[in-house]
Amino acid sequence: MKKSNLLITLIYILISQFVLSKIQAQNDQYVPMVKENATWVYYDSYDNRTLVYGFVIKGDTIVDSNMYKKLYKRIYYDGVKQNPEPGWYETGPYNFQEEKLIGWIREEEESKKVYYFINTNNQEIFSFNCNAGIETLLYDFDLQVGDILETCVVPYPDSHPFTIDAVYTSDLWGFERRVLENNTHSKTEVIIEGIGSPTFLFNAINLYFPDLPARLLYYCHGTDEECNQFPTSIKNIIEDVPIKIYPNPVMNKLHIEIPTAYQIDNYQILNTLGQTVKTGELYGSTPQIAIDELRSGWYTLLLHTKEHTLRETFVKQ
Repeated sequence: MKKSNLLITLIYILISQFVLSKIQAQNDQYVPMVKENATWVYYDSYDNRTLVYGFVIKGDTIVDSNMYKKLYKRIYYDGVKQNPEPGWYETGPYNFQEEKLIGWIREEEESKKVYYFINTNNQEIFSFNCNAGIETLLYDFDLQVGDILETCVVPYPDSHPFTIDAVYTSDLWGFERRVLENNTHSKTEVIIEGIGSPTFLFNAINLYFPDLPARLLYYCHGTDEECNQFPTSIKNIIEDVPIKIYPNPVMNKLHIEIPTAYQIDNYQILNTLGQTVKTGELYGSTPQIAIDELRSGWYTLLLHTKEHTLRETFVKQ
């Protein structure tokens, strides 16, 4: 009888250890942030102005052997709305009136770090320290209690460092996610694994401005239809046309291969501030553009037809 009870106890211990190991493995599983069709929708309100905007990841590009995802900003509502109906923006559908490529984002899942290369000015993303023209560390989800978040999402790192005061997991948006918490200043703020800041993608802004209503309304990983996203008057900019540009990075001449189905009328080159730096006409299916006069940096190439605009990015050495 004693042997039987001992065997039952041993089996119970082994099963318990197995279940606990499974739970621990689930808790330890990293939830990545940089995923195709990941979508964030944010809300903000100031000076009688309501702003509902978001970000979506879609498409790839390779620069200097690094794979990046393209990050776009979407505008759903931007205007003065006196005494808006409570919750009108909480559920969607989110009809985006404008979509703009604002940069590139990549992730090193082993180190749990997210990097961002901004293709616009700071006003476009309302960021303090995420400067345009250079790759910047955006998030580090591998920090422990006592560590300091030293990334561009912290507005005032010297006077108000984002020290990790607590680390825990929580079931958020369908996954057990690691949450990094700071509660040493005027308001508790968190960074969520795979999501970022729940107040703004590029700033832990409510930690320093606690009265601002900025917050994450909605997060989704799926197609536009699955994520309740619908275009309205958006310009017909095509991203998935197989345009070949080479070499990339380029020094003198940019070679372009255009599908025969598209008759290109002219081209336009934009710098990281969205300013047009060069325009011209293209002839043939494999034209070339001399770019000797351009400064080193990131550029966006727009190829215009009568009905569409094709877009690709390149780096001038």
